[in-house]
Amino acid sequence: MKKPFFSIVIPTYNRVNVLYFALKSYLQQDFADFEIIVSDNCSIDNTKEVTEKFNDKRIKYYKNPSNIGFISNVMQGVLKAKGDYIITHGDDDVILYKDSLRKIHSLILKNGVGFVRLNCLSQSRTSSRITHVWIDKKKDWYLKPGADSLDIINFFDKVNLPFISGLVFKNENITIKDFANSELSPWLGCVFKQVKKYGGYFLKKTFIVASWSKGGIGGIYFVNKPNQLFFYAYLDYLSQYILTKNEFEKYKSEYSETMKRASIFLLPTIKYFTNNENLIKYEAALSQFDKSITVNFTFKFFYYLSLMLPKSIVAIIRNNIHYVRRDTALILSDIASKDEINTIEKDYQKIMHEPLR
Repeated sequence: MKKPFFSIVIPTYNRVNVLYFALKSYLQQDFADFEIIVSDNCSIDNTKEVTEKFNDKRIKYYKNPSNIGFISNVMQGVLKAKGDYIITHGDDDVILYKDSLRKIHSLILKNGVGFVRLNCLSQSRTSSRITHVWIDKKKDWYLKPGADSLDIINFFDKVNLPFISGLVFKNENITIKDFANSELSPWLGCVFKQVKKYGGYFLKKTFIVASWSKGGIGGIYFVNKPNQLFFYAYLDYLSQYILTKNEFEKYKSEYSETMKRASIFLLPTIKYFTNNENLIKYEAALSQFDKSITVNFTFKFFYYLSLMLPKSIVAIIRNNIHYVRRDTALILSDIASKDEINTIEKDYQKIMHEPLR
């Protein structure tokens, strides 16, 4: 059989109520040359039954006999993909517009790039309204083949590589060694290899709506050993497989500055999903990594605030944090007219409410 152009890889676990809409959004595309790999990490809900009800041969459903963790589940889905290009997609997100895949296909054929990052919108935590866009770039961004490794990693940081939905990369010579043992970006090596050889592209146009599903943070803050912060494995992979020693030292210094800004927004999240004990452990581990982060006044303010406030108040802070967090989310009204926003929301509501045809 002729292999498809796209393989949409959707790792999932016990979220059939949102997975349904993710699948539906792709099955409504006017570009049909794709397969969908659903990698079910041993769900105990009716994921299998709902997936099979679509009765579409393009959907390939695989269920693990046991829960193998997020990283291995992603890896398994990617390695099963047969398409020329892989699109990773969160089970609670949807792709907008019926011609999205056709436009992405045309871009790839025109430019021959190994990686395309699609920009994403975000649904409000408290309603079905679309509130902001993930990546604050005013124009498309092209990275030529053979770029310096450090330039590629900085490119990844600016286009939000850790977010699973909207990563499109060439399916060429991908092996187990290309996967980082990091929940932050398991696909790091896969994507880096393709950008290095074929170049990369960021599209400012928004193609994905990301949802905020309920659920815990799992092992993202501490991995395997005490005081092992979630980004340690990510940095280890960079130092071992991608960057030279000098490049890594430069990047680590820049990464510390990034964490100085990002950590203040993680503090209420840790408190909300876990407890004060984990919050204290996180602060101690972060101080061990770089003490300048935790002695910062803004960090201390959010840290003690998160410690003292009840979870009900922390929830309000989390629900509205994007209004002040300009490093990860641009308020939609800043870049789109009311008519454009209304059109986007209508397209989104069609996916969420109209029956599949």
